[in-house]
Amino acid sequence: MSATIEVNPDVAKKIFAEASRKGLSVEGYLREIIESKQEDERIKLMQEAANDELFLADLAEVMEDFCHADFER
Repeated sequence: MSATIEVNPDVAKKIFAEASRKGLSVEGYLREIIESKQEDERIKLMQEAANDELFLADLAEVMEDFCHADFER
């Protein structure tokens, strides 16, 4: 998938400079930024889940079920 966006010339210069500094193409640099943001969002969701009492209770129940499944073999 490709997309085209218009950016302020000053922003474009910064993007090109940072991509060059990292030894990446502009596309590669922007892909890196997007993927890192996606990873940040996944981490945030995992942290929220780790503090959610209902999720933790469900997780404990599933873990208990697995323990019993091992003994039933």
